[in-house]
Amino acid sequence: MGQNPLEIQELVDYCIGFIANDTLNLIACAQVARSWVEASQRNLFRSTDITNPKLRMDDATALKLNRALSSNPRLVTYIRSLSLSVGRTIHISASTFAKLCEHKFPRLQSLSIYVFTTLPKDHIKQLLGTPSLRSLTFYSTSRSSESSATPLYHYLEDCAPTIQHIDLYHPWVNPEPQTPPGIPSIPVKSARLLGSLISAGLYPFDLSRVKALALGGNTAIPWNTIPSHLITILEIEAEDEVDLSLFTNLEILRFTLMTSIAPAMITSLAKLNSSNRVRTITFSYIPSVNEENDDIEEDEVELDFADLSNLDDVLSAIPLSSFSPPPTIEMEFLVMPKHNIDARIPKWDQDMRASFPKVVSRGSFSFVVRGMREPLLMWQELVQKL
Repeated sequence: MGQNPLEIQELVDYCIGFIANDTLNLIACAQVARSWVEASQRNLFRSTDITNPKLRMDDATALKLNRALSSNPRLVTYIRSLSLSVGRTIHISASTFAKLCEHKFPRLQSLSIYVFTTLPKDHIKQLLGTPSLRSLTFYSTSRSSESSATPLYHYLEDCAPTIQHIDLYHPWVNPEPQTPPGIPSIPVKSARLLGSLISAGLYPFDLSRVKALALGGNTAIPWNTIPSHLITILEIEAEDEVDLSLFTNLEILRFTLMTSIAPAMITSLAKLNSSNRVRTITFSYIPSVNEENDDIEEDEVELDFADLSNLDDVLSAIPLSSFSPPPTIEMEFLVMPKHNIDARIPKWDQDMRASFPKVVSRGSFSFVVRGMREPLLMWQELVQKL
């Protein structure tokens, strides 16, 4: 008789990999046999998220994780992605965060930290300096007067030089120094910058080689410091005026819309010329929500349809590129999963198509409804390919 397949370790490991994102089944597999433990734990701990509200990862749960890592150091080597949220009631305390930071994560590649309080720098210095780190998300969102005066570089200046992708958020107007404390030394491939950031506040990160850039909030990064000819992915708010003719390798362009079409966006789009390589232009919009019942309102689409008609004129007038077919024009509505909007999608689609007759006639219009987090996940997937 041939060997029992369940006794072939490589086959067992391969099969367990198919349920890498199924926490309950991975826990069950770890209890089947000793030979199943390592593969189960490796997938179970690969992405450790203490920010997911569905998991209700409170301080007590985080302490259990800390004890597990302390009792079995091998588990630390399995962690490739780590997400921590500090300072909120449903998440972890600063003291527990400090304990987790004491562990060495030798294979950590992606780190996300959401800070709702003031943290001593030493608590996160070791995490941010992990030599294997490639991607960093750091949101400083505390509203205490003390943290509002803390420059972002205070936390980030000891980051590992291996970081290639950054996603930063700081909510305060002008909390950053007017001049950086040193010469930026970490060139990144992608940067997602939100809140009230200025060039000096990005230290130690260098944008001179960035290929994907997303700007939001009051972020003020001088365009003359951006290598426009290198950028292939650009996300900006509709109020930002940009000379898109300078972005000669741009492929994906994304605007965040409010209730009206900003003249700055029209001006920006009008500068696209026949040498553009743009494949997709997305306009992202969030329908209004009734705060009382947390549902989409009946008159939820507050976009000015006259403005949309003007936008249709500009988009249809974009010169055809000699490098690629006309770009896909995508109107994106973002909704929460709990909102019951299935019955409204056909009308939204009909209204949007009626607002872009010229683009529709070119066969390049698309209307999509996505969850709030989907654009971020799409961004992360795209930048990892850079």
